[in-house]
Amino acid sequence: MSTTNTAIDTLSALMNNIGINMEGGNTNTITNSNVVGTSQSDYGIRLKGTQGNTLLGNTVQTAKLAGILVESANNNDLVNTSVANVPQGNAISIRFSNGNDMIGNTLQTSSNGNGLRLEYSSQTKIQGNTLQNLARGILILSGSTANQVYQNNFINNPIQAQDFGSSNVWDINNEGNYWSDYQNQNQGCLDNNFNGICDAPKTFYFNQDNFPFTDQYGWINKWPIFTSTPVINATNGQLYTYDADAVDPDNDPVTYTLVQSPVNMTIDTSTGIIMWLAKYTTSYGPFTLRKPLVPSKISVTAKAADSHGAFRTQSWVITVQ
Repeated sequence: MSTTNTAIDTLSALMNNIGINMEGGNTNTITNSNVVGTSQSDYGIRLKGTQGNTLLGNTVQTAKLAGILVESANNNDLVNTSVANVPQGNAISIRFSNGNDMIGNTLQTSSNGNGLRLEYSSQTKIQGNTLQNLARGILILSGSTANQVYQNNFINNPIQAQDFGSSNVWDINNEGNYWSDYQNQNQGCLDNNFNGICDAPKTFYFNQDNFPFTDQYGWINKWPIFTSTPVINATNGQLYTYDADAVDPDNDPVTYTLVQSPVNMTIDTSTGIIMWLAKYTTSYGPFTLRKPLVPSKISVTAKAADSHGAFRTQSWVITVQ
């Protein structure tokens, strides 16, 4: 049996506690459904005792226990679905199920719950998802094995991930995930070879991501990276120059522009060379008889963008004597 649902009445979730309940059927497709419940609705969508089904492009809003529950259901595809507002439960819960694919979904705003909870489930492929503003991004419980978690965005989750299972991997073919709490030098992520991947693993509870990305969606298009250090001193009336250099890990061409700069400062869009006839802005020290001059402080921001629109900025302050 093949079924395609293009619109689900809000009342289905409110009256039955389950918006869409698929139990025992195989190879069904649920597409572009909008399931809206209340805090008393148990599940937005439930797959139980079924296999080979596809959930594609659906939206689930508000549930008590789980936005989507996959229970004793194997080889199902959950693709490009958005789940939001499951305050105490799980955006997606997979229990006693194997071989499911979870690709390109957006899970967010579950203030005390999990984005994804795996319980006694194995061989799940978790790829290309965004898990954002959740109490915990992913929870893998003991008894869950051989799951693959890679090319996902973990953004602003107090607990990004916990893995109590075994033989689960968090990177494939030297590509892991993006972690908002592990993306720059201050957080421990160094990228000395400028390839868009942190040089050291991102560790979390009982596992680690060996190849974490420095930027969101880095597996699709890596962002340019500045490799030069700005010149921060200038002399009034003399030419200031700084060669802003950036590399693109994908070898895309890089274009340079100025986002913030003083009047008459220029940048070569192809080479990044910045030139400016330094001009002192008069400023006096406070409450002094002779009012000595205070060095001017000039703020500058340059941008390096690749041909796909990914960009990075570099900001500094020039002191003009």
